[in-house]
Amino acid sequence: MKIAKGLVGLFAGLAVLIVVLGAASVWTYGIFMRQWDAPFVRQVAAAVHFPAARVGSRWIPYTDYLHNLDAERSYLAGPAAKAQGLPGEPTTEMKKEILERLIRIAVVEDMAKEQSLDMKQSDIDSAFDTLMARAGTSTTPGEIDAFLKDEFGWNRDEFKQNVLRPALLESGLKQKKGSDQAAQDALGQEILDRMDRSDVGRFLRFK
Repeated sequence: MKIAKGLVGLFAGLAVLIVVLGAASVWTYGIFMRQWDAPFVRQVAAAVHFPAARVGSRWIPYTDYLHNLDAERSYLAGPAAKAQGLPGEPTTEMKKEILERLIRIAVVEDMAKEQSLDMKQSDIDSAFDTLMARAGTSTTPGEIDAFLKDEFGWNRDEFKQNVLRPALLESGLKQKKGSDQAAQDALGQEILDRMDRSDVGRFLRFK
């Protein structure tokens, strides 16, 4: 009888393990192969820190990928994208480019850290003001925020951190590298080489 009970407990434990492994497999397939993005998926991905890629010891969260995908969708739904005849939804190639952009940002962050290069918030704020002035948008905060929301789906702080800061860091690296074209080309190639190193992992698969 004790043996029978033990077997029942063993089989019950195995059944639970199979269910858990099955669920994990479904989630892994859904996220890595199909890029699920339903609200519940987003909550789970944020809670368990699903990665989209890895650059050295730096993990790029799946939620960061989704955040940038949302921005792409907002842009494609806007008047500028429609005027260019762009598709209403991100294509497979666009999704790949989002992941590559996140990997590039992580690589640039690492390179900037190695060079002891960082951006002060005041520098980012100043660059933002200059960019908005060149864009011809109103300096009224409400109108600027509406413009960013319509075009990118982001508020100004998200735009500064996701777009401006990486751009300024890369610009700073270019200045350190040198002003001649050969130096600029060398930096661009170094970034691409780092993106292809063996310590860079891309977990999302696009069909």
